[in-house]
Amino acid sequence: MTALPIIRLEVDRMKYAITACLTEHAAQMDKDLRETVEKFFLTNQPAIIIRETAIATIKKVMEEEVKHFFLYGDGRRALKKAIQEEMEKDGWGT
Repeated sequence: MTALPIIRLEVDRMKYAITACLTEHAAQMDKDLRETVEKFFLTNQPAIIIRETAIATIKKVMEEEVKHFFLYGDGRRALKKAIQEEMEKDGWGT
């Protein structure tokens, strides 16, 4: 009986080569990303970006909270009462 050839060494070598290549590529990507972030911080003013983003976010949250107050909270009850009073004044109330 003849032994079957084993090609595992070639597959293992290919796996090693691919892993080494990917590791090298990941290291280069990491280096490039760090350099890009570093350059961004040197050429831009991150404090301004942070401040502008914070202000925009605060504005959005405030708008959502005010909207929620008038749609579902005490503001809705106050508006409903004021509207009913005005409608009654104008003869529309029941």
